[in-house]
Amino acid sequence: HKLDDAFADTCACFDWLRTEAEKRRSSDASPLEATIVADSAGALLAMKLLLKYQDESLLSSAVFLSPILDLTFTGNSFSSEASGDDVLDATLLSQLLLSALPPDADPAEASNSPLFGLSDSTTVPPIVFVVGEHELLRDDSVRAAARLAGCSEEEARQSASGPGVFVPTEAGLVLDIDKNGFHDYPLYHDHVEESEAALCRFATFIQGHWQRPLANRKATFCLS
Repeated sequence: HKLDDAFADTCACFDWLRTEAEKRRSSDASPLEATIVADSAGALLAMKLLLKYQDESLLSSAVFLSPILDLTFTGNSFSSEASGDDVLDATLLSQLLLSALPPDADPAEASNSPLFGLSDSTTVPPIVFVVGEHELLRDDSVRAAARLAGCSEEEARQSASGPGVFVPTEAGLVLDIDKNGFHDYPLYHDHVEESEAALCRFATFIQGHWQRPLANRKATFCLS
């Protein structure tokens, strides 16, 4: 399934949801809100969606689990953690993902690598990035958080939260790094202790932004 086709399907689903939300508003029914939760390559589609639908009031928050956001694979962790990632193989991952692009595509374009479309002027809902310390894709989250916050990658890492770190409910941008986490580790909540804890952390984030006034959601991003 090519990236353009997958994104077209994603937009079609989201447009349907927006239409249903508008019907509710027109009928004075309770407002419809949505949270995007996306992982791995699906998170690349989700970030492209946020960039396309900036200022979308339907979305109250977004959760990105071990996201792939850069198809140039230039994050430091893609090489520094290559030998320690027990889930992903750097060579196989890059080959598979690049095969989803047309032969003449530039992976560095924001349409293919949404990381490069982010800045501190990008209008997106409150976001939490959840990633493991020793996974290939760690720095996709670090760099995305840094771009949105308008700070350096080092500042983003120093401000990262994780297990046992208090995050204010009003935090609009959270970088959550677990030293014991691995790729997509929150999905293994049935048998991995760190996974259940991560689920609780981002569930609290979602609840904190659910049905909040739009003006409060759009507060200036700051890493917690």
